[in-house]
Amino acid sequence: MATLKKAISTIKAFNFELSLLKVVKDNDNVIIDLNTDDQLFKFGIDSAGQKLAPYRSSEYAQLKAQLNPNRVTDLKLEGDFYKGFRVDADKFPIYVTSIDDKAAKLVAKYGEDIFGLTQENKGEFSDQILQDVQQEIRQKLGIS
Repeated sequence: MATLKKAISTIKAFNFELSLLKVVKDNDNVIIDLNTDDQLFKFGIDSAGQKLAPYRSSEYAQLKAQLNPNRVTDLKLEGDFYKGFRVDADKFPIYVTSIDDKAAKLVAKYGEDIFGLTQENKGEFSDQILQDVQQEIRQKLGIS
């Protein structure tokens, strides 16, 4: 009976939200890669799935076409903006931002939705971390 009471106490004390946030923090690189390499670089879309506005300068667009075979507005030249991406997963909702100096200017031009995942990529991220979430729960609850 003591074992059952201990198990019930452990389950009651379990904080699913904190465990989930820990897994997200541990896998923030996956979110960043999906946001930058997949959405922005490969498809030129924001988290709402909308295509980013084309570059204003035709000369710059031609230069970018040489650097990105996908020929999309990708917000990447030297890569500092992408390298500045961070995931704030201390609490819900989870936010994606960039600490790069150009972030505010790019948000003003292209909107806040340049940060974050599309519905499709949210599903992909969930699929990728499912085992980690399950393992975290088992570990916290003391289940093998």
